[in-house]
Amino acid sequence: MLENFLCSWISDKLYKKRKNLCGGEPGNGFEMWRRMRVDYKGGGVAVRLAGVGALNTFPKCDSVSNLGPHLDAWEDLYDEFGAELADAPDQLYVIFKRILPTSIITELLDRIEVTDYQTALAYCRRRTDFKKEQELQAYAQKKKWEKHVCML
Repeated sequence: MLENFLCSWISDKLYKKRKNLCGGEPGNGFEMWRRMRVDYKGGGVAVRLAGVGALNTFPKCDSVSNLGPHLDAWEDLYDEFGAELADAPDQLYVIFKRILPTSIITELLDRIEVTDYQTALAYCRRRTDFKKEQELQAYAQKKKWEKHVCML
């Protein structure tokens, strides 16, 4: 059943190779899925090491206003390649702090409750949410003021 579903979405070139992708067992959609993932997404040592390298060299965020999307991108990369870093919490925290804007790092120095990656990430999320709320509030107040000016 899975094989039929996959075959409805793959190219003609892959469709012709479906028997090989299924491991020589017709209808083995799970093997087909596994082989396609390995062949086209990668799952080997080289890919894993490149992903960990990308985490280590992830660029620093330039400002607090860009921090939300920057954290999203870093978390996506961490979810995919950071399993080994979960066993090294100090190293993970150091790597994470490297991607933060200088102003946030300075703020973290004053926050004694922020001691690891999880608490730092939670703080950064609260901080970006607060920044967004301030921007929306300023925008709403400006629109309200413009409405009153137009009425005069």
